[in-house]
Amino acid sequence: MKLITVRCWRRQDQEVDEHRLGVAIATSPAEAEKLCEIAYRAEGYERFQSDETVEGHFDGPARVIGYAGQTGWK
Repeated sequence: MKLITVRCWRRQDQEVDEHRLGVAIATSPAEAEKLCEIAYRAEGYERFQSDETVEGHFDGPARVIGYAGQTGWK
């Protein structure tokens, strides 16, 4: 498993570079994008692009662990 950041855009944000930066633990960039799509589509996010893979090994299962700027981490 890898720690992968994913840029997530709402329809109105696609013309400017304003996006949410999702963070997921996944086996591939495509899986990280799909996980963020599942997690954030209900909030209006429509486009997802994996951005950066953090080196190292991370224990599964595959999951979204949050996004940059999130408040209320538990």
